[in-house]
Amino acid sequence: MCLDIEINKMDINNKLQLPLFIDNTILPTGKYHISYSELIDWFECSFRHKLKHVDKLGDDGATIHTIFGTILHDAMEHYTLTGAIKTADECRVEFQKQIGELMFTGRAVQKDDAQEFIDAFADLLEQTPRFLDKQFPGWKLVAAEDYLFEPIEGQTNKRFKGFIDLVIKTPKKVSGKSTRLSGLKGEVVTGEWEYHIIDYKTTNWGWRSEQKKSVEKQMQLVLYKHFWCTKMNIPLDKVQTSFMFFKRTPMKDGSRVELITIPVSEKAIAKSLELLSTALNQIQKHRSVKNKMSCKFCNFKQTIHCP
Repeated sequence: MCLDIEINKMDINNKLQLPLFIDNTILPTGKYHISYSELIDWFECSFRHKLKHVDKLGDDGATIHTIFGTILHDAMEHYTLTGAIKTADECRVEFQKQIGELMFTGRAVQKDDAQEFIDAFADLLEQTPRFLDKQFPGWKLVAAEDYLFEPIEGQTNKRFKGFIDLVIKTPKKVSGKSTRLSGLKGEVVTGEWEYHIIDYKTTNWGWRSEQKKSVEKQMQLVLYKHFWCTKMNIPLDKVQTSFMFFKRTPMKDGSRVELITIPVSEKAIAKSLELLSTALNQIQKHRSVKNKMSCKFCNFKQTIHCP
């Protein structure tokens, strides 16, 4: 009874608190996952990665390029899901609306620059369905904007996060005599499919040769293939990976769509997973180093955060 009285006399402001649970597996970013875009930030400059993803500094707001890319991605998703392509006018109206909102925030957009983006919509929306049919005869949709959130081997409570723009399948064919089925060259193996992981890239005129060979750029498809095949339990040899470029500047023949297929070997996957784990381990240990070779276009250059 005396004990009860003493407890009742305690100041209610001096409440006992249990010790908080500390999860040592969480990253300094406050997340248990990493995306390809964040991974590339770390590779380019781990100190910038710290400022951006750990300290939460900087502004990755919309730009004329991201607005154009988002609208075109949405149009492609709509087409692959429904079979109906959006009109250039629909895309133009949405583009102008979002550009107006962007200008309202104080970001400068030149009229001539905006017109270049608007002019590209008509050709891209007209050419892409024919391009897909030509490159992938008999293709069928597997997924659009397919979500990845897969465990990373060798890591505790860490996942790789991503969205694959397009996954399709085509009838499997082998070299040999031609067939009239869907115009495919080679002999179709009935009931068997080949899968294609495709990532969209909106660009002015494409990538230079060294960019196409870049390990960092190819790593996106390497990781997408590994984690998608693991998720779907599909053998690696049944899946091809490609970048599909949507260009504002047409090529000599007038086409604005280009496909770059990137072969992905088991060796490339092992190397990419090793680099991914290295990045996660360094981030987990709060290790970051300023890469002066990556300063030129950095938003933090010569600021109080990175003088």
